[in-house]
Amino acid sequence: MTNTQPIPFVPPFDPVAGMARCAEAIFALDERVDAEGGFPAGSIALLAEAGLLVAPFPPGLGGGGLGSHPATIDTLRTVLTMLGKASQAVGRLFEGHVNAIVLATRHGADIVLTDLAGEARAGRISGVWNAEGETGLRMTRGDGGWRLDGEKIYCSGAGAIRRPVVTAATAPGAPPLMLVPDMTAAGAGTDLAAWRAAGMHGSVTGRATFDGVFVGDEAVIGNPGDYYAAPDFAAGAWRVLAVQLGAIEQVIALHAAFLRDTGREREPVLRSRFADAAADAELARLLVAAAATQGEDRTAAAADAKNYVNMARTAFERLALAVIAATRRNVGLSSFLAPNPIDRVLRDLETYLRQPFLDASRDSFARHVLARKGP
Repeated sequence: MTNTQPIPFVPPFDPVAGMARCAEAIFALDERVDAEGGFPAGSIALLAEAGLLVAPFPPGLGGGGLGSHPATIDTLRTVLTMLGKASQAVGRLFEGHVNAIVLATRHGADIVLTDLAGEARAGRISGVWNAEGETGLRMTRGDGGWRLDGEKIYCSGAGAIRRPVVTAATAPGAPPLMLVPDMTAAGAGTDLAAWRAAGMHGSVTGRATFDGVFVGDEAVIGNPGDYYAAPDFAAGAWRVLAVQLGAIEQVIALHAAFLRDTGREREPVLRSRFADAAADAELARLLVAAAATQGEDRTAAAADAKNYVNMARTAFERLALAVIAATRRNVGLSSFLAPNPIDRVLRDLETYLRQPFLDASRDSFARHVLARKGP
């Protein structure tokens, strides 16, 4: 008799346990990185030691399909939130690493995955660089590959990531192709001079420049336009929310500790503000959990999955800003003073909340709901 039961998915190790082992140390390291700037090499090394850099790869490359296999989505959400609670900057970098591997996995880029797995085993992360400045990034067909010229902006991990996933097009308005250049190649460079943000210092975000950088066909992911394909592009934004949720949870914990340590939990007005903030944090948690489920549901219509996450982005920002405002009001001036960790966590969250296309996401969700005839 044939057994028709599906074989359960069992990852090679527990990413949540790995994250738990290094979360406290990453939080401690974040203070120095915030004060001094620079890439959080120590924190990335801890993630590598815990097996988290290889966890997103398919089992054949030593990973557990974290973020690609449907059975791992809840685990990934938990890991991202735990990491975001420890460090928003490191969470941002790790989320980009996961995104790069998920894209390569979904589009069958086996050689790219092998190269990125080699990077991960060496303790280096990848990332996705899509934002463009005035010049953008253009590709020209060459013998066996493509020539890249131009730039990318807001590249987190610039100067530390060797093999990022970048998008480039043959002409303005043409559908972009995903490629993985080697940033140590001649003609590739980075510029961090403009990164003077109030928060997210450890994300090391800057400009990447390309002057005749050659990328072979083996380092191409998918086909032109795949990067923006629905629902993956918009729906995948739940991962960013999961990292930001970690900061909200940290803010609530630090806010509560402040009230208890100062004896101000006896003041009704402060308790009332804290109650609102704690309730908003719980609503944000429920929202992110639902967004991950809906965004990764491949049985749902693409427009439904995409616009549920668009809705979540809209509502999450409002909740996060309310938590920030209540905390600033209750804690007062010390919430703006380093080395108070509340100052660092709030600055990072305020900076990280400035995500692209928020208004477009809100409008897309509104148009989607208005066009529906039923629930």
